[in-house]
Amino acid sequence: RQAMQHLEDQQGQIKAYFNGNGVPGYTTVAQYPPTPFYPSNAKTNPYAFSVSTAVSVLKAHGWNVVPNGTDTCAHAGTGPGECGAGIPAGTKLAFNLIYNSTPPIPQEVTNLASNAKQAGIQITLQGSNFNYMIQNYNDAASPANANKWAAEDFGGEGFTPYPTAFGFLNTNGSGQIGNYSNSTADSLISSSITSPNPNAVTNELAFFATNLPVMWQPLRDHTYAWKTNVSATQPEAFENLTQYTVTPEFWYLTK
Repeated sequence: RQAMQHLEDQQGQIKAYFNGNGVPGYTTVAQYPPTPFYPSNAKTNPYAFSVSTAVSVLKAHGWNVVPNGTDTCAHAGTGPGECGAGIPAGTKLAFNLIYNSTPPIPQEVTNLASNAKQAGIQITLQGSNFNYMIQNYNDAASPANANKWAAEDFGGEGFTPYPTAFGFLNTNGSGQIGNYSNSTADSLISSSITSPNPNAVTNELAFFATNLPVMWQPLRDHTYAWKTNVSATQPEAFENLTQYTVTPEFWYLTK
């Protein structure tokens, strides 16, 4: 995942596909709107876009890299310089990615697959739609369909105004997609919702900036249409719309 994250050209995607109207995402919360919880290690990209760095990461972990070809595991095992648990020698670094066909997701994954190919990672893209993906590929009662995908991009997860990944990235969370499970993450998430420590949420966000439970992608701006008589005392009542959250209890109507 570290090598793959180095292949995400977030700034390039924001410029090309969002017309500049977006911000990069380096952890579970985007850089905008500003939040006091945002960690210092995510203010700049921990995995800056670089095909050559991705290649170096792969080589350092036991992969035979074939740019524009298909990488294979050259050194099986779980030790330093080896491919990792459950990866036999000769395993190809090739998999499918099913994506929501709503723009700009097709453009983003096409860009990712193109960058990955330069590092010898072969990604086969397959278009779908959000409802089908959620109802089939993410249905634990339908393992036959679940086994048809290796990676998914259905458009992202939304959070409540309190920026913790509880329910999303804790073990067996109700919003889990890829069965991510990490004891440190579980502990940090638990602290975020139970600890009096004011830095608990920041510590959680800092961990996810480097541990990579998923691949981070840029967050595009959203446009909302309002009647001119909808207002609020504080701008924060509208800022959370960028996080897919609506709080109309703070709004009021004017004459």
